Amino acid sequence: MTRRGALTGVSSLALCAAGLVGLVGPALADSLPGPGQEGAPTSGSITVHKYAGTPVERQIKMRDGETGSNVHSNGTELDGVDRHPLAGIPFSVSAVGVGTNESCDLLDLSESANWDNLPQLASGDLPAGYCSVPMGSAQNTDADGVTVFSDLPLGLYLVTEGESDLVQAAVAPFLVTVPYPSTEGTGPAATNEWLYDVHVYPKNQILGSGSKVMTDTGVGLGSLTSWTITSRPLGGYDDGAANLTAYVLSDPLADQLEYAPGTSELSYQTPGGSVEAVDPSYATFTDNELRAPTYTFTPEGLAWLATLPAGTQFIWNLQTAVIGVSANGQITNNAYENTGTDDVEIGHTTTYWGEARLLKQDSATSAPLAGAEFQVFNANEDQTCEGDLGDPVEVNGSTTFISDESGEVFIAGLYTGAEYVSTPGRPYCVVETKAPAGYVLDSTPVQIFVGEGTLPTGHQATINNVKQDGPNLPLTGAQGTLLLSLGGLALVAIASGLYLVQRRRSNQ
Repeated sequence: MTRRGALTGVSSLALCAAGLVGLVGPALADSLPGPGQEGAPTSGSITVHKYAGTPVERQIKMRDGETGSNVHSNGTELDGVDRHPLAGIPFSVSAVGVGTNESCDLLDLSESANWDNLPQLASGDLPAGYCSVPMGSAQNTDADGVTVFSDLPLGLYLVTEGESDLVQAAVAPFLVTVPYPSTEGTGPAATNEWLYDVHVYPKNQILGSGSKVMTDTGVGLGSLTSWTITSRPLGGYDDGAANLTAYVLSDPLADQLEYAPGTSELSYQTPGGSVEAVDPSYATFTDNELRAPTYTFTPEGLAWLATLPAGTQFIWNLQTAVIGVSANGQITNNAYENTGTDDVEIGHTTTYWGEARLLKQDSATSAPLAGAEFQVFNANEDQTCEGDLGDPVEVNGSTTFISDESGEVFIAGLYTGAEYVSTPGRPYCVVETKAPAGYVLDSTPVQIFVGEGTLPTGHQATINNVKQDGPNLPLTGAQGTLLLSLGGLALVAIASGLYLVQRRRSNQ
């Protein structure tokens, strides 16, 4: 990039953004020399100040003595700004020149001719034929809402605010000259000076928003799901707006959810601050029979809220138990805030659940088998049932599921995901832990796929058991007893015959 010594064919000076308007006065005060003059500095700085809330409306060093919501600073640092600083807002600065971004001839404002015509922004963009070169990387505002771009060569700079979830919309890009011709006062009494260290105050409104996200969940019916609800309501803070007359956070639960007692915690975080617990006296909690946990701010809490800086957000952590599966498997959980008028949704999250049914039967006859016991496991990271499967899934407090007289094993509810999965579903692994009496146990894991919703008919898997015939019994069994009996009778007959023969001989 190079420095340009002349500039023609561009519009007049216009630095009308971010609370900074430039005016080259006819007479400058006897302070620092102007650019290009003997003893004038060859570099300067731009200090960005970022505040929360409504625009500053104070008559402090205001251009032309204006007051109201359209006042502008004059490049000097304001004293007594009555707004809270915003930390972590990114800004970047680029030097402006003529040409392309690959070959940019930067404007040199030590040349007086270059002050005659300076470009204006159109919808945040430089006019055709102008280019910009980044002066280092983006910088975030610190805890005081300030970031400083130092050691800038004299020139024209494009200042751009980056995206942040704290503000409603970034301020439009704006132009700043270094040095900046500053005017204080109006009329004949006005004084002018060159500012080589320029202060700018881009203004915008804090985003009133909220969210509800699932931070953790078990995978079986009856398990606990953790939720985090955030709320950043508009108005009511120490930002010049009227105080809130009411503030309620509520979480009416779906029919398939139930609040887990003792799990609710409400905290808050100021811009750039740490997370702190809300004093229990500021907000009362009720769970409404486990169906709609709610925080309602008390009069004392509303008065305290009015002292907080704009941009403060409230963070509500709680847990619910999954107590049922809907026909489509969808459980949507909404959160609301109410600042005195209507309930406003601040976020919702949907989870999906399904059921599993297995059929246990004889491998030869397909007769249903009762009394078989199973456990269910999550599939491995590679979505298979190989290797160590970890701990069994608990459903409604049980990890064992038993086949009934019809051979059916019913598993009431299993988590399928935070997004809808069509086919084949979320993989699980089923392991037989006890076979029916007279049958051989097969503990090989069987993979099943659980889809969303109830499963009134059909089965994800049919699991067969083999019935083994016993080996041949020794002769002391039934057949052996019969033979021994016959042998005994024969011996008795022989003995009787011998007795009769002996007796006949004795009688002769």
